[in-house]
Amino acid sequence: MVDYMLWPWFERLPLISDAGFQFNADGKFPKLAAWIEAMESDENVQKIKVPIEISKKFMEGYHKGTPEYDI
Repeated sequence: MVDYMLWPWFERLPLISDAGFQFNADGKFPKLAAWIEAMESDENVQKIKVPIEISKKFMEGYHKGTPEYDI
């Protein structure tokens, strides 16, 4: 259950790539990277995962000061 509670925070990691950050680019977090990969392939996570395009669209509005909550 803890995995599912933590997942939403890690689901957003790809958003920071726009700022030039690449998660685990140096390979210092192999266990965390494996956990993220396992979670992404989990059937329940796939059912509820927010597509990155929607997350990006929300964040764009958020940064402009007009977040769209009903995307």
